Amino acid sequence: MQFVWRLQRVLDLKEKVEKVQEAALLRLAVELTAAKMVYLQEKRQLHETMTAIGKSSPGKRLPQQQFFLKYAAYDNERLGQQSLTLQKMEALQKEKIAELVELKQARKGMQKMRTEAKRAFETQQEKRQQKESDDLANSAFAHKRRNPS
Repeated sequence: MQFVWRLQRVLDLKEKVEKVQEAALLRLAVELTAAKMVYLQEKRQLHETMTAIGKSSPGKRLPQQQFFLKYAAYDNERLGQQSLTLQKMEALQKEKIAELVELKQARKGMQKMRTEAKRAFETQQEKRQQKESDDLANSAFAHKRRNPS
């Protein structure tokens, strides 16, 4: 007789859901990394622009500063929006990680239950086989005792 665990489909489903969650978390991590790179590049570009304006000659500096300050509010707003988006993505990532940890724990618990059920099944099978073997030996002994020929 072969071991059949009635919750095997549920365990298989949990494993598939876990793999889907891992893939989603990986995609989110890639998106988050790309967004961070864009954010840091834009911050670095603004810093380089300010440094270049500071190094320019006094005659060119004033018009460059005016031009820079004219669009600084827009740049700051855009960087603020990017920062907010990054914070939301990081919060979502933490949430997804917590969900994945919970899924992994549930799957491991089910795997442990399956292992215990299989061990109990195997023990029961061994006992049944031993009983059958004992019954056969007793029958053979009783048969020999009745027919001593």
